[in-house]
Amino acid sequence: MPNTYVIYPFTKGIGFPLAEHEYIGIRKEDLTKLPFSPWKHHTDKMVILQSISFADKKGFNTHRLLRAIANNMLLSKLPESEQGSITDCLVNPKTLKEAFVAFPEIIKNTEHLLKKCTVAFDFSKNSSKNKKFYTGNAQLDYRLLRKLTYTGLAYRYAKQTKEILDRIEKELKMIQEKSFVSYFLINWKILKYARSKGYFYVGRGSGANSIVAYLLRITDVDPIELDLYFERFINMYRQNPPDFDIDFSWKDRDDVTRYIFSHFKHTALITVYNTFKYRAAIRELGKVFGLPKSEIDKLLCNSITMQP
Repeated sequence: MPNTYVIYPFTKGIGFPLAEHEYIGIRKEDLTKLPFSPWKHHTDKMVILQSISFADKKGFNTHRLLRAIANNMLLSKLPESEQGSITDCLVNPKTLKEAFVAFPEIIKNTEHLLKKCTVAFDFSKNSSKNKKFYTGNAQLDYRLLRKLTYTGLAYRYAKQTKEILDRIEKELKMIQEKSFVSYFLINWKILKYARSKGYFYVGRGSGANSIVAYLLRITDVDPIELDLYFERFINMYRQNPPDFDIDFSWKDRDDVTRYIFSHFKHTALITVYNTFKYRAAIRELGKVFGLPKSEIDKLLCNSITMQP
């Protein structure tokens, strides 16, 4: 890829010549192996490799506790394959240079490479990379959305009442005014693919309040029958954009994710952090340290009493 540098870990080794943009990265822990490696004569293609996963040793210890909880096992039984390395902590640049003092060329290569690398983020209001149009045109998008919506009437309703038709027009107008037409079409396309593969899915959350979503088969909840208000999903005064919550089976999720990345630009995954409440944290930590339930219960009682 253009404007890209590749660093291969020293311990892995490679079986082909390095290109101009390729380097071997060596950790300070591996310096003792360098004199016995063929790479000792090619330090011009080597740079310092220092992975950073934790701020300090305390962060590493917290990581081990969480990994033991996630694996439902004792901390003493946690295998190295299920945890990071204590060497992957934040290191002072001065300390790192001192470790490589016998290899000034590696330090020079690293500093040179760092100067050539830049990352820029634009957080201005006009920096959004969201797909504005599905078809490439706002009018065509809206016409397609109307067509798909009314095509879904026969599938969802045996009888088309005035209430249903009025609700459709009301929602379509709001969706267009808030510029969410392409968002509905993107979700429709993704779920059309899922159905073509026979994947089961569930559309939930406030998106189930939309009859347009119901007719596009994004959701399976009839908002007319259940008297659900569309305004809970989209309204003129809502600042943050709406979203569809769609659940897939773990067996199908990876393929759906692959499809999304291959068909839509500027796609990204988000991270969700699960947190423990006070009592749950004590109970889970007690388990990984091997405490019996009776002792964990006593700790919980004492901790509740001691809380201000």
